[in-house]
Amino acid sequence: MTRLHSPGAAPDATPVVALPAGTPAPPLVSADGIRVMRGGRVVLDDVSLTVRAGEIVALVGASGAGKSALLLALSGLLPLAGGRIEAGGAGTLSSAARWKQHRRRMASIFQDLALIEQASALHNVLVGLADRRSPLGLMRGWRKAEIMAAAALMGRFGISHLAHSRVDRLSGGERRRVAVARAMIRDASLLLADEPFNSLDPELARGLVRCFADEAMAGTGMIVALHQAELLPLLAHRVIALERGRVVFDCPAADIGRRDLAPLFASSPRPGNHLTNVNREAPDEQLRTPSLPVQFRDRA
Repeated sequence: MTRLHSPGAAPDATPVVALPAGTPAPPLVSADGIRVMRGGRVVLDDVSLTVRAGEIVALVGASGAGKSALLLALSGLLPLAGGRIEAGGAGTLSSAARWKQHRRRMASIFQDLALIEQASALHNVLVGLADRRSPLGLMRGWRKAEIMAAAALMGRFGISHLAHSRVDRLSGGERRRVAVARAMIRDASLLLADEPFNSLDPELARGLVRCFADEAMAGTGMIVALHQAELLPLLAHRVIALERGRVVFDCPAADIGRRDLAPLFASSPRPGNHLTNVNREAPDEQLRTPSLPVQFRDRA
């Protein structure tokens, strides 16, 4: 389960995330030369990757580079024009039945959040369990254990006081935490997260990074589209950079300080995009893992 650290916690001297030594964990999902078209345009071209249990892979690149398209393709929401996707336990995802099996083991945080605007925050979190209930079961309402699990997650992310508030009345950061709780309630083996730290202040973002790291330590594999360079050394084991739908590098996060990411973003700057600040001249400073004595605070 996710653990949060109190403000009085002792500073950590070890990295936030670390892959265990020894035999690599089994792959959760693999893409082999996938190609995706949207509106007659190639948005992914010959993309290959593998994500293993307990591994966090960060996707970086300019807006329009293909990060969201890749996450949607890996969840089966964008059809492939070429290549193949394999999932651990389901094999090659070539049928509706295999995709259904794959989706039951994964969770997504979408860039636009995909929340039900007129529903309460609590209901939105519970929707993460909808595919595990029959239509008749859903008509009868949520089980007590499901409601308690959702309430516990909302408390962990500091939004339990918003349980009965409509989502369309929440701030951007509150909405994002609702979407993260909806994904986490699935207790998935694989998490696909599209810019999950946007709209969060630095303290909340780092607290959420700690939650992601704890989930990875428990065995969850993740692919996270990221626009905050300062979070890379705190979160990722590997970094994959996309440019115009193609992988331009795939390297360990420990090597990122020796790469210059600025050219990937020169043509399409975004407000709040800090990836251009990665400096190959000071890798030690960038890769140092600071203490993160933070927690999500709930209102009394």
